[in-house]
Amino acid sequence: MEDIALETGISPYILRAKARELGFRKRLPSPFIPTEWIYQEHVVNQRSIAEMACEIGIDSQILRKRAHKFGIPVHRPRGRRRKPSPGTSSNRRT
Repeated sequence: MEDIALETGISPYILRAKARELGFRKRLPSPFIPTEWIYQEHVVNQRSIAEMACEIGIDSQILRKRAHKFGIPVHRPRGRRRKPSPGTSSNRRT
């Protein structure tokens, strides 16, 4: 915020007040999550991203993006299947 204030010549106090008025919030930094832990828990131990995120107290989207960023394959939880789109046939036999 201070960088913007210097570039524009606006007081940092005024800039912060206007940002608050417009509904901007400070973004909290994401906690450090070791890549090895994500890989071990998600790939090796086959835990869901949602379960892992809940354990460490972050949103599952943050953890999913972090996994993608480091090339860790993200799989769907076991037991869940996508519903077929309307008009498509299912390969399931009855």
